[in-house]
Amino acid sequence: MPDSIFSLSARDRADFFQAAVARVGRNAILLEKDVWVVWALRALFEDPIGAHLVFKGGTSLSKAHRLIERFSEDVDLTYDIRELAADLLPRGEGGEVLDIPETRSQIRRVSEAIRNELLPAWVSGTVAPIIRARLARDGAQAAVEIDGCNLSIRYAQQDHGQVKSAVLLEFGARSTGEPADLHDIVCDSAAAGLDIDLPTARPRVMKAERTFWEKATAVHVFCRSRDPVGNHKARHWYDLERLDANGV
Repeated sequence: MPDSIFSLSARDRADFFQAAVARVGRNAILLEKDVWVVWALRALFEDPIGAHLVFKGGTSLSKAHRLIERFSEDVDLTYDIRELAADLLPRGEGGEVLDIPETRSQIRRVSEAIRNELLPAWVSGTVAPIIRARLARDGAQAAVEIDGCNLSIRYAQQDHGQVKSAVLLEFGARSTGEPADLHDIVCDSAAAGLDIDLPTARPRVMKAERTFWEKATAVHVFCRSRDPVGNHKARHWYDLERLDANGV
């Protein structure tokens, strides 16, 4: 059985990624970060909470749908609002929890409760212990850093220019994330065919059609803002063009 990427010494890991560069054609720094992206998805979606999580955003378009080619560093995730805020949501005739508050004031109240209280508490009290336990189980060395609704997995102290040596998990819980399907995800460095055990994942992934409309809505809001200037929004334009070109 091949050695796990996480059991290698720092020197051997560096040698592995350098060897993969020649076969895959991607920067070694990005190949290493990609391994941690896939590892994080595996840790989350192999846990019972994965049944209520959806992987979305630009990283899902590249890793799951294979519709864009840019390297997206952050992992966007939606936790089912019906699971997180059941006590704040209306009920249907059969007693089921509905995912949409009935009035604008209720939408605002639920959104504020999720953003300021419920989601940060869930990230620190549920997600962080899952990640730490999986790190210990896999013998993977990384630090867990929490910032409100976000969690970072820092696998090295030193950053590399604009590429941070950390994977940022950005959590939201304003919807169910549906429609979504299961996708098999592998590390980019697996294409090198080297004899090393790399993580794989099978997350629930938001359908590309919904991602298209989420990005289109973000661009619409951005263009109507008072100061519609910012390079950080350029990725949405690229993603929309790629989605359209691929018939989404």
